[in-house]
Amino acid sequence: MRSPHTQVLKSKLEEAVVSSQDQQIVALVLTRLKKAQRMRELQQQAAEAWEELKRSDQKVQMTLERERRLLLQQSQEQWQEKEQRKTLQSPEQRCRRRDSQRKNVTPGESRWKEQTEDQESPRQEKLEKARAQAEHRKQCQVRRLREQEKMQRNLREQHTLQLQRRLVEACRKRHLHAVEGQKKVQDTNLSSLINYQARKVLMDCQAKAEELLRQLSLEQSFQRSQEIHQGLMKERHRELREKAQKEEEQLQQARWRAGESEEQRKMRKRILVELADEKIRQARNHVHKTTRDKVQHLRELNHLREKNHHILKLKAEKEEKCHIEGIKEAIKKKEQRVRHITQGKDPNFQEFQKLPQASRREERAQKEMWQCDSFCNLIIIEH
Repeated sequence: MRSPHTQVLKSKLEEAVVSSQDQQIVALVLTRLKKAQRMRELQQQAAEAWEELKRSDQKVQMTLERERRLLLQQSQEQWQEKEQRKTLQSPEQRCRRRDSQRKNVTPGESRWKEQTEDQESPRQEKLEKARAQAEHRKQCQVRRLREQEKMQRNLREQHTLQLQRRLVEACRKRHLHAVEGQKKVQDTNLSSLINYQARKVLMDCQAKAEELLRQLSLEQSFQRSQEIHQGLMKERHRELREKAQKEEEQLQQARWRAGESEEQRKMRKRILVELADEKIRQARNHVHKTTRDKVQHLRELNHLREKNHHILKLKAEKEEKCHIEGIKEAIKKKEQRVRHITQGKDPNFQEFQKLPQASRREERAQKEMWQCDSFCNLIIIEH
């Protein structure tokens, strides 16, 4: 919600924007705002490009890890097959053993062994052919995986180079915009106004937080006092009941021993009940007194906090008033300066009329820049 001072400044600003020069100044300010917006967009694009680079790098790392595990598994299987192959005999050894067996056996046995060996030889050839095909498939698969890894690495390098180029271009544009929009007098005014508003908001939030904490502490202390009171009352009733029961037992024993009359027993019981009620009443009064003292202490603490908050609020209002008065005084001086220049009463303006035509153009340009700065200050103050 805008304050009355802001509305007054806005009305003065609207009255000032009447000439073509003011319209040019407005166009210049809008151009600067557009440049700032473009700068923010470039920064956002650079951040998105960096995030995309990180995601693509993670995907490539996951793919490489998966391929590495697959190659490890294949190498383990290959090692196991080699171990199994070692256990089998080579063809030359089988031939030698076959020849030695032929020399040492009869013709009938030799024919039977030759038949069995002839049956085993195609089987061994099939096994060797299957092993060769499996080895060839593994080599093709390893070659294909290496080619895929190389292609992915090339794609990742190309993507990284593209992102680096985009980041360099974004940084260059950001540097150019930063050089074009150097800090001026309105930056200091804007920062002071923002700091003041931030302090005010912080004080309001602190006051609200203190109020909530105070209410919460009051509720907690009241609830805690109620629980303590109830616990004390229960404990006191239990002790009194136990004590009355013990005294009743003692009275019964004494009555049985001494043969007391019924009236004396009733009187003694009534006296004990009255004593128990008196003790309960005293305990209740003590608990109530303790609770009242705590509530009074909390009220005093709350009063001190409210007083401190009121002092801080008055201090903030005083600072705000001084700040606004300073802004008004600066605006008033600038308006008087502009009025003197337009009426020709300013000694600098009179000297300006005596200068040659070239220096007049330079002074006119400086005047336009000064009006632009004052207009920017007014816009910043209004925001």
